[in-house]
Formats: sequence, C-alpha cells, structure tokens
Amino acid sequence: MKQFGFSLVELVVTIMIIITLSLISGPIYKSYSLKAKQAEGYALLGTIRAAEDNYYREWREFFKGGTETCNDVVLGIDARHNKYYTKFDSEIYNWGANAYCAVAYGNGVKNLTMSYRMSEPCSIWS
Repeated sequence: MKQFGFSLVELVVTIMIIITLSLISGPIYKSYSLKAKQAEGYALLGTIRAAEDNYYREWREFFKGGTETCNDVVLGIDARHNKYYTKFDSEIYNWGANAYCAVAYGNGVKNLTMSYRMSEPCSIWS
C-alpha cells in the first residue's frame, strides 16, 4: 500500500525556510516602508521651497511664518490631506531675510527639516 503525504523532516525544513525568509524580509520591508513614508515629507518640503521662492520673487524676502500649521493661505500649502506629514512650519532663520528653515512634522515618523539660504544650496536633514 502506497502512502501519500509529507514526512516530519519535510515539514520541519519547510517551516524553517519560511521562518528564515520572514526574518530576512521583515526588516527590509520596514526600511522600504519608512522611506516611502518619508517621501511624503520630502515632497512637502519641496512644496514649501517652491512656495517660499515664489513669495521671495514677489516680496524680496521670505515668508515670516513661524507657527506650526496644516494649511497656509499665504504660501498656498495645504497638508491636511497628507497621511504622514500633516503639519509644517516655515520661518525666517537667524541668517536674516534671505534664508529660512522649514519643518515637516510627522505622524508616527521622524520630523524632517530643511534650510535654505540664497547664497547656498538647499540642505535637508532629519
């Protein structure tokens, strides 16, 4: 009589392979997920930079914000519909009217910060 099925050794090996793959793929997935979430924050910082540039072209100084907000009518930025970065702040930095600092506040993710000075390239740090 022929028996069908899996032996105990085959089942244990299969389970070990599944465990190994999940241990390897878990941290990789978490890393990619975090990068995808932060991409929303970088996009918000890019929007702030473009809005500040437009404001500077018109008024010859950057916008004097300085309050944490979800929606700024002057700059035309609305972050209320974002999933991870719903608040931001943009204020003149201590270099004077030709520089500013912007912060994208994260919900469950790290805040992202950007500084911009007319004589230097934009730098983003977290």
